[in-house]
Amino acid sequence: MSASESVVKLTGKTLTKEDVIDVARHNKRVVIDELALQEVKACFNHKTANVEKEEKVYGVTTGFGCFSNVFIGSKSTRELSRNLITSHSCALGDPLDSVIVRATMVIRANMLLLAKSGVDPRVVEVLVEMVNKNVTPIVPSMGSLGSSGDLCLLAHIALVFSKPVDESDVDDNEAYFGNERLPGSEAMARAGIERIELGPKEGLAVTNGPTVTTAMACFIVEDGWKLLGLSNSACSLSCEALMSAGEAFDERIHKARNQTGQQKVAKELRRLIEGSDFVTIGSGKQDAYSIRCYPQIVGCLYECLRNLEDKVNREINSVTDNPLIFGPSKSDILSGGNFHGQQLGFYLDGFKVALTTMANCSERIQSRLVDGTLNNGLPTMLTTCPGLCSGYMIGQYSSVSLVLECRQLSNPDSVNSLPTSANQEDHNANCTNSALHCVKIIRNCYYILAIGFIMAARGVEYRKTQDQDKNKQISPLNKIIYDYVRKYVPHIERDHKLSNEIESLYQALRTKTIFGQEPKLTACSTRFKLDTPRGTKDFGPREIKIRNEVIKRISSVFELHGGVPIDTPIFELTEVLMGKYGEEGGKLVFDLMDQGDQKLTLRYDLTVPFARYVAMNQITEMKRYHIGPVFRRDNPSEAQGRFRQFYQCDFDICGKSSPMLADAEILNIFIRTLQACNIQFFVKINDRRLLDSVLQSCGVPYDRVRAVTSSIDKLDKLEWKEVHDELIEKGVPSDVVNNLAGIVQLRGNLGEVISDLRNRYQSDHSLLATLEELKILNQRYYV
Repeated sequence: MSASESVVKLTGKTLTKEDVIDVARHNKRVVIDELALQEVKACFNHKTANVEKEEKVYGVTTGFGCFSNVFIGSKSTRELSRNLITSHSCALGDPLDSVIVRATMVIRANMLLLAKSGVDPRVVEVLVEMVNKNVTPIVPSMGSLGSSGDLCLLAHIALVFSKPVDESDVDDNEAYFGNERLPGSEAMARAGIERIELGPKEGLAVTNGPTVTTAMACFIVEDGWKLLGLSNSACSLSCEALMSAGEAFDERIHKARNQTGQQKVAKELRRLIEGSDFVTIGSGKQDAYSIRCYPQIVGCLYECLRNLEDKVNREINSVTDNPLIFGPSKSDILSGGNFHGQQLGFYLDGFKVALTTMANCSERIQSRLVDGTLNNGLPTMLTTCPGLCSGYMIGQYSSVSLVLECRQLSNPDSVNSLPTSANQEDHNANCTNSALHCVKIIRNCYYILAIGFIMAARGVEYRKTQDQDKNKQISPLNKIIYDYVRKYVPHIERDHKLSNEIESLYQALRTKTIFGQEPKLTACSTRFKLDTPRGTKDFGPREIKIRNEVIKRISSVFELHGGVPIDTPIFELTEVLMGKYGEEGGKLVFDLMDQGDQKLTLRYDLTVPFARYVAMNQITEMKRYHIGPVFRRDNPSEAQGRFRQFYQCDFDICGKSSPMLADAEILNIFIRTLQACNIQFFVKINDRRLLDSVLQSCGVPYDRVRAVTSSIDKLDKLEWKEVHDELIEKGVPSDVVNNLAGIVQLRGNLGEVISDLRNRYQSDHSLLATLEELKILNQRYYV
């Protein structure tokens, strides 16, 4: 759902982080997809049928946790749900921000629309009504382990919209109606929303899953992108003050490292310092690591953000309940562990480390700004009255203190697991604490950067007062950054209360952008800058003209040999595609998300689509050619990524023919195609049976055959040394690799190689039969 549209429609599958924030913070209205609600009703009916049969189903007609084996009859299931809500409402401490609670309700409603929880559709409708009518439960922040989800936090929300099953139950929670704090039942009444009596499993369905953690993570990611941009801006302004060496950000350096985050940050710094008279190129100067290695250090934050954002967008469209209902029978109600928040906790922990590293880097730059022996001629502590005035001495103290707290908070929470519920729940994610600690680190980072901006602005001012520098100018974009800082923190020469100006800039950094109204131009510029995905490119009219001419020449050769064209979808059923490629192919294919009841994958090449086409249409003989785009992920074993999308020109012959006749024709077509395109080439011929025999004779273990084969196949584009090293990394014994070296590097024309191999393997009848066929190809059909 685009932020520019008037409402956010919940379908269970299409919610984005931006949608959540638009609703929670900017009060965008929520509507429910009717088809999704119908599916919720169908799932509700499946659950109800099992309850009426008095089936024993965990979470539906049983207790919870260590009481999961206790059967609860259908007459008591409503009391069971209510008891779950009241007993689990034991969160403690300061309340969560209202926007987090609103975001939680949106995400929970969206999850229930995936129709696996068995709730009455009215549960979803009530959650959405509360969001739209601004009823926000007050939820204490402490007490969740993120497994089985954020139980106690979500229970405080459910206590507001659920009603008791008997008069003796007077438990209630507080909630805001607008800005007015009221008892939850009164807030619901004032909003005109009828509270509901939770049925079987519904108490579990509204409390199970790390939804509060996910809601916090939405805002954590948003702040993360902003902090990344602000950190880049603070570093850039500091480079002006310190007269840093700009060549450390040269594009060539960062392309050589092949790390996306590093490249993005370096590119942003080049943009910010462009036009500066103070940031030097070619001076031979080397800055300290905090500046010279800034892209390498802070680039990690970009990578962590990208990974965390992907996890968040997946999580808000996931079923995190338990048990899950997939059909009408008892066997279709499955108990698993989707409520466990380990994945969120793991990525939040990594993000905490990246944020703290960024904060540490910022503080180290600040340390250089105030150190008269390291700041390239600026006054010590950025004061012209040393001794009488302390300048920014204690500003750096505060920054150090905040960094030290960040270091403590960035210790991983997801490894701190303690058992609960009589050891039934013996491994807990602790992801909620990770999110809460992350929020504190984010707060500290804004303060640390505020201090850094103020020091950098003061350094630039002093720099321009020096005779040799008074006519120099900072870059145009750094001038905008400087003016932004001075808008909220005026220059004061004498010592003064620093906390006031730090707080003032802190508030500005959290709520206002530097370069205008559009955040994409500032804090998120490294994130939102227009670009094509890595491994792809746009093609303009000139490139299209060239491509069409090449395809025309290739097609003419194919048609000369009797080929007829076909076309197939760019995606295939995953089970069909993986039946060919298996686990190895799974590393390279792109799976498509949320395609209803079919799992689909972008085609990896054009061979499987042809095989499927032949089988489906019962074709026994055909010469077909197919020219079209195929899609492959970067091979993780290659240092340099391949193109993710490229055109493949495929010619296949199906049917019976004399030995090697079809092979010879394909070889002939291949040669003529290259000649038609005026390409210089030489031909390498490979026979898989030949390779298998050679591998066996060289002692390749059976469980390494596929790995060895995939490496040897690269000899058409890699040198043997690189393939040798890759085989060793894959665990192939060194003596086996050495045996292979003498075979796979055989060179010469086909007849000479066949003769050499016949002499080496005179007792291998299978290999000799293969060589005989290759001899026929060489003697009779090769053109």
